[in-house]
Amino acid sequence: MESCLFSEDPECQFDTKQEILITYFCGSAWECGNRKSVRALQLAKKHIEEEYSVVGITEDLNNTMILLEHYIPGKSIKISQFYDSFQNNIITTGMAS
Repeated sequence: MESCLFSEDPECQFDTKQEILITYFCGSAWECGNRKSVRALQLAKKHIEEEYSVVGITEDLNNTMILLEHYIPGKSIKISQFYDSFQNNIITTGMAS
């Protein structure tokens, strides 16, 4: 990932959203001010690995919910089923935009 991030290959170039995520997860260290630095990426990955159980994306929210189910010990709530039910309710009531 690091070699791709710092290459000139267009498929490896991040847009503003990804750069903002690197800055967010990197933190407030001086190195984090430069979103394209190797150190900022390393710190962001370190913080994700050490501080977060699950990091998901809204573009794949259902799979994020399924992953969350595995990290909630002792709960029988099926988050993905709740999300599906909620999503279906919005669609059937015409509240989706």
